Amino acid sequence: MAEERDVAGLAGHLVRLSRSADERVALGEAGRRKMQAEYSVEAHRERLQAVYDEVLGRSR
Repeated sequence: MAEERDVAGLAGHLVRLSRSADERVALGEAGRRKMQAEYSVEAHRERLQAVYDEVLGRSR
């Protein structure tokens, strides 16, 4: 990743990605895994259950 406000660094990363299908695919797959793990219905359910358990004084 480029540092904040590093326009040249960001441009360099984007050029590299534009030239590498393998990197684009790997980055996309990693993003999909992260989104599924953190924002899936199951992930939300688990976090909500933890809140209920804490409020009700239950341990899991």
